[in-house]
Amino acid sequence: MPVLSTRPKTGSSRIIPVTIDTFIARNDRREILQYDATFRWFGFLLDTLVATAAKKLGAPSRVEAITTLAHTLATGICQVHDKYCTGAGKQYGDNAECMNFLTGSIRYGQDYELGRNTLLCRSVHQQMVQYRPEVHCPHIGPAGGGMCVDDQTYEENAPEKYFPNAPIVSGTP
Repeated sequence: MPVLSTRPKTGSSRIIPVTIDTFIARNDRREILQYDATFRWFGFLLDTLVATAAKKLGAPSRVEAITTLAHTLATGICQVHDKYCTGAGKQYGDNAECMNFLTGSIRYGQDYELGRNTLLCRSVHQQMVQYRPEVHCPHIGPAGGGMCVDDQTYEENAPEKYFPNAPIVSGTP
């Protein structure tokens, strides 16, 4: 089980266990074709992280804690964008445009919105940008690159074939 460790400047630390279930399909060259990662009890984890951050930041409310966290997440995403999303992969004109969009034009996101038009979705994809910028830079951009988008309702999304490249899982030969 991965462990999330937060180490405040006071020298104390809080260790928060994180349980992640994953499925990965690879091609013959061992490249990832598709994957799924499910964070068990993610809503509970997110609430715990926000409460921990609120306490550390001295934020009097959840809203103020999320505002501060949003700025921190946006800063990281924009730094990754500036470093890896260059040339045709560039999504924002400059760092200020990136920060303005991420902190003012989209919502932070709920625990179930890691694949929606949210800051949390872009934070997930930020972690992948360095490995395949040509694929993941669009996901952290304003249009969401087909991943961080609000283009389907729950009723449209739920019956979709989730693993098209995994016959055993998807049930197709």
